[in-house]
Amino acid sequence: MITLDKISIEKFRELGVREVFVHLIKKGCEGTKIEVLTEVPTDVLVTRFETPELIIACLASESEKLEGARLTQVGSKWIFTSKQVTGRCGCGSSFRFAGDPTKTPKEFLSISLLEAGTSHTLNQGDYFVYGKGTTEITVTGEVRIYSLELSESSEIILRMWDLNSRAELRSVVVWGASTTQSYTSLGEVSWINNRYHHNSLILVAEGAQVSAKISANVEPKSVDYDVDIHESALMLGTTGKVRGIPELKVASEDGKASHSATMERLSGDILVYLASRGISLNQAQKMYLSSRISSTYAGLHETTLKFLEKQIFKTLGI
Repeated sequence: MITLDKISIEKFRELGVREVFVHLIKKGCEGTKIEVLTEVPTDVLVTRFETPELIIACLASESEKLEGARLTQVGSKWIFTSKQVTGRCGCGSSFRFAGDPTKTPKEFLSISLLEAGTSHTLNQGDYFVYGKGTTEITVTGEVRIYSLELSESSEIILRMWDLNSRAELRSVVVWGASTTQSYTSLGEVSWINNRYHHNSLILVAEGAQVSAKISANVEPKSVDYDVDIHESALMLGTTGKVRGIPELKVASEDGKASHSATMERLSGDILVYLASRGISLNQAQKMYLSSRISSTYAGLHETTLKFLEKQIFKTLGI
């Protein structure tokens, strides 16, 4: 149940409003604010909480975080009170949930962040999986998801169980020197006219050993599906190792599915060519990596790309 303060309820009723839409937005110094609208969107899956005075609707994907919350309007601000809130800014309107980053990087304010290690239901928009752990995502509309894995064993499970669902997953997985790690992702397609594409870039530092498994399952009742997974491994130096496993399981012939994998070392001819142009080894590596990262993260704002590149280069030790 979500509750509003009595004064706000009375104001809505005086205006003839009988249903409001409560929504979490990525904004403020602590990363999240609450928004209350008098119109409920019709193109998303919502959960409704009915009270004698007012019906309060929210995104189905946000219902768990909003369960048991109380909203109080103070001037033009909404104050969100909940046992799940673990931090709040001085003004009171910006807050964070348990597991959220202490402060949302300003470079991500143009894209919605998903806390890794949790479950989400997404209908539309662009998202970035932030943090570590197993993330479960159910897609009910059309979404694009980005992720960055930095030397942590992790997993993304993406399920498409609704009609006409579209999902594009773009991930960069990075292993620093002297690490032995594993990364897995699984896309499950199980309905009509679903599209699932996963493009993954695996970056391996000198001395690291990597196992990366990119999988997609097409269930028997799937019809008119389009599934494609691509895994690209790029090793720095001469001693890094990658075990790439693109895996495709198809139980229905009524659609199209494909998988592919490439593997290369960032050494030899590429670096010699760049060095012949007066570019240092370190800068040559960064230039080549930057082009590959930008290609994988197609669609992200340039500011966000530069922010992510710095984290990737630091992990790779270049």
